[in-house]
Amino acid sequence: MTPDSSTRRVSRRDLMMMAAGLLVAFVAFGVWTALRDGGEAATETEETAAPQASADELTVSADILKAAAIETATVATKPRAERVTASGTVEPNELQIQDVTPLVSGRVERLSVVEGTNVRAGTVLLTMSSPEVAELQGNLRAAEARLAEADATLTRTRRLVELGAGAGKDLVAAESTQRAAQAEVAQLRQRLAALGGSASSDGAAVASTTSVRAPSNATVIERLVNPGQWIEAGTAVVKLANLSTVWVMVNLPEARLPAVQVGAPVEIRVAALDNAVIVGKVSYIESQLDLETRTAPVRIEVPNPGQRLRIGMFVEVAIEGARTGGDQLMIPSTAVQRIGERSVVFV
Repeated sequence: MTPDSSTRRVSRRDLMMMAAGLLVAFVAFGVWTALRDGGEAATETEETAAPQASADELTVSADILKAAAIETATVATKPRAERVTASGTVEPNELQIQDVTPLVSGRVERLSVVEGTNVRAGTVLLTMSSPEVAELQGNLRAAEARLAEADATLTRTRRLVELGAGAGKDLVAAESTQRAAQAEVAQLRQRLAALGGSASSDGAAVASTTSVRAPSNATVIERLVNPGQWIEAGTAVVKLANLSTVWVMVNLPEARLPAVQVGAPVEIRVAALDNAVIVGKVSYIESQLDLETRTAPVRIEVPNPGQRLRIGMFVEVAIEGARTGGDQLMIPSTAVQRIGERSVVFV
């Protein structure tokens, strides 16, 4: 057959060129698709790795945090409990209060302490003049003189017996008299020491003064006498308190009492100490209500190192009450900051 002029037989060379063109087109399309997908993925990765900070976020470096002494705490989950808040007053621990009393009557000569003075055991609190001490001093001097005479008699009698010029019964009598004189002197010295008087026998005139000393380490919280005042034996002259622990007293209304238990932990915030928070626990709940105010005193025992808490201070307390079921998120109370009238927490 003779081909027509309008048609032409496709040669083998033409087919090969068409195939090569199609292959190049497919490769170019694949490269373009890969580049587009890679770009979109990179864009998504950059957006995920570096999100834009919102207007209320601030990035602070570790060096700035350290320099500013900023601490962080983890939010914890604890059982839900009712929190009872109230105002309280710092009072001395009544179990650590001592009334110092002299054992003899007399007149106050000198006071060595005032309210607020910290004293150690044995510190002289006051000096007083007492007729009883003067009498004991006189009796002691007389007893010491009798003891000296008994010692001399015993020495002389023992020497005579050794020389054969004395009887044995005289030696026995002299020894008995000397022992009795020693016992009398020892007894009078012990009585004077117990009364705070001096038992010295240096030949000076009889002294009538006695010192009243602190029985333990404590703080003077009240002075009950003045110089020149006459006091009877057993009368309190100074009140001491050990302030290593104190009580915070809170009056709670009867409606809040069921939520509070003995041993419950308490956070105490002290405005006078820059809102410092001190931890204590409930140690006692009064069983009887005040009939007028319908409240009951609750006693919180608080450690007081350095005596930071002073008697009479006003404090705010938060008592962890009875559990009410479920859990709740908890943060330290020191993490709550006051900005104007708002309470805020930095996350």
